[in-house]
Parts: sequence; C-alpha cells; structure tokens
Amino acid sequence: MKKSLCLLCSICCLTLLTFTGCATTNDKNNSATTDDKNKIGTDYNDTGTNNTDTNYDNGVTNGTTNGTTNGTTNGKINGTTNGTTNGTTNGTTGTTKGTNNTIGNDVKNGVNNAVDDVENALDNNKNNTNTNTNTNGTRK
Repeated sequence: MKKSLCLLCSICCLTLLTFTGCATTNDKNNSATTDDKNKIGTDYNDTGTNNTDTNYDNGVTNGTTNGTTNGTTNGKINGTTNGTTNGTTNGTTGTTKGTNNTIGNDVKNGVNNAVDDVENALDNNKNNTNTNTNTNGTRK
C-alpha cells in the first residue's frame, strides 16, 4: 500500500510539474496554455468561460483586413490599367476610323472634282464648237 501511495504521489507531482512547466514557456504550439505575447490557444477565444467580450481571433481579423486592403488596392490598379488600356485602344480605333474617313472623303472629293472637270471640259468643248462654226458647218 505504501508503494502504491508513493507511486500515485509521484504521478501527481510529475503531472503538476509538467503543466506548470508548459504554462511558463512561450511555446506557440501548446494550445493547453495561453501566451500573452502571441495570443494563441483556445483560452484566447474564451472557450469554456463566461467572458464573451474578448475575441483574439487574429487570423480572421487579419485575413479580412488584408483581403479588403489588397482588393481595394488591386481594384484601383486594375481599374486604372484597364481604363488606360481601353482609352488607348478606343483612341487608336477612333484615329484609324477618322483617318480612313478622311482618306475616303478625299478620294470621293477627288473623284467628284475630276468628274466636274470632265463635265466642264465637255461643256466648254461643246460651247466652243458651236461658236466656232460657220453657217455651212465648217470651223473658222
């Protein structure tokens, strides 16, 4: 009986010393203890306590904050880049179409002017023929 009692006391002492040792370290992987510096472990989520005011779930908070910040920043950068790209593309397309219209109008105007010149030449030739003929139909 004396041996059993000594064995039981030894086990209790070892258990007590083990948990005391864990509680005094900064072991970030020990979820059975709390760590004031690194705020880890289930105790920091107030599990099993009546205190529900404090939530140290930094992963969710940091994830949300970083996600929002990155989304906003990237949205602005992508918006600016896309705006610049689209503006340049649309400007280039407009310039090309404007140039094509100018060329098309120049050709069209050139053709119209040439037709007018031919018509004027024909009219002048017709008028000259009429004024340069004698009554017998021969040219002067």
